[in-house]
Formats: sequence, structure tokens, C-alpha cells
Amino acid sequence: MREPVKVFISSPGEVGEERTILKHAIARIAREFQDVVPVESFMWEQNALVATADFQSQIDSYLQPREAYIAVFILWSRLGTPLPRSVTRDDGSRYDSGTEYEFEDAMKGFDETGTPKILVYRKTIAPVVELRDPDALEERIQQQRKLDAFFQKHFHDPDDDSMTGAFYQFEDGSEFEELASN
Repeated sequence: MREPVKVFISSPGEVGEERTILKHAIARIAREFQDVVPVESFMWEQNALVATADFQSQIDSYLQPREAYIAVFILWSRLGTPLPRSVTRDDGSRYDSGTEYEFEDAMKGFDETGTPKILVYRKTIAPVVELRDPDALEERIQQQRKLDAFFQKHFHDPDDDSMTGAFYQFEDGSEFEELASN
């Protein structure tokens, strides 16, 4: 049997509906092509993670984004949760989140080997925020700024703001399902 096509799925927790839609779409594709090539999806929540180690090191032990054939990133209004101080770039700088780490790992893999194919989806509908908790509101604003900076850094030329990378935009689950089914 052929080596499986591994699909790595990365996102902050706020896009649970879209993660479920993608999981079902990949399962459908796996059934459709089961006689040709096995297709496997990787989502951190589908694996046993222990309390004695951080999330990212355990995720990496199952599958690093660079090792996948396809890496899918779904983003909305958060870049995600910060990583421990022990997880840094080669230059010693820290990642803003596990999602950013996984994206840069996938990009590094692509630069070195031509895989994974990287698909990025950005939800555009305005998020609902709680106004009664100023600290939570400030955190949401900071997350939105980090996400906007991530897109600026990875998808725009700093000199003329031209687009240097492609990504899909969608408003809701049904629109995402349409995109994910293609």
C-alpha cells in the first residue's frame, strides 16, 4: 500500500465548526480514494496528550507540519495560544502562538522539499466580543492585532503591500464547507 497522504490541520480553538467541517471533508475524500491512496488527517484533539508535557512538543511528536503532504490553517480573530519559552526560532525569537510556529514550520518544509502544500483560510465575519470584561476585551484586541500582523508579515510585500501569498476568505461555516469541498 502507498504511503498515506497526511493532512495537518492547524488553528486556534475558536474555529471548532470549521475544524469539524474539514474533518468530515477529509474523511469523505479518504473514502473516495481508499483504493488509490490512504488519506489521514491530523488534529491535535484526536490524539492523547498528557499533562506532563506542553501541547506543541506532543503535537510535534505525532506529526510536524513540515512532514505532512498538505497543511491547512484556519484563522479568524485570534492567532492562538503562546508557546513555552523553550520553543523559539533559530534566532532565539519567540513565536506569537502555536499556529504561527506550525505555519512557519510548514513554510520551512515547503522551501526545503516542496511539501507540504499550504492552504490558508481566513474567516471574515466580525467576532462577537464580551464588553463587560475589559481584560478579556483587551486580550481579544491584542489577538486581532497579532493575527493582522501575521497576515501582513506572511502575505504582503513590506515595500509596496502587494500580495505575496494566497489565502481563502469565508464568512461562515457553509461558505467554508464549499471551499473545503473543492
